[in-house]
Amino acid sequence: MSLFTVIHEFSVLGTTFFLLALATLWYSPLLFGDVWARAAGGHPTVFNENMAGFWSQIGLAFLAYITQVTLIAWLLAYAPGVGINPVVLGGLLGLFTVCLTLPPVLYETKSWPYWAVHTGFMLVFIGISITSLTYWPW
Repeated sequence: MSLFTVIHEFSVLGTTFFLLALATLWYSPLLFGDVWARAAGGHPTVFNENMAGFWSQIGLAFLAYITQVTLIAWLLAYAPGVGINPVVLGGLLGLFTVCLTLPPVLYETKSWPYWAVHTGFMLVFIGISITSLTYWPW
């Protein structure tokens, strides 16, 4: 059985492009970029200094995001078979994300604002992915 007989490839692709645009905005100075840069030990102008690797970073982020969205779509397709609805799946993935991103703050001395920006984006990522993939119009 092909993966795309279970999930809709256009919903995965559309959700991925939307989330990539959201990530670009999330980590920009328009939203949380300045907080994130200061918490990471940098200066907010880090965005202007790193433009040389921007497109390779966007490409790698796209590959990571399309993989994550595909896995979430796969989980959404098979979760009802074990009695898990999309809301419960979102809650479980959110709890998993919070637990997964907590150790760097505890053991690597990352700051709480750094954790909040990254974890907040991942929680929004999961919520948008589940909503978009569940209610894709076609």
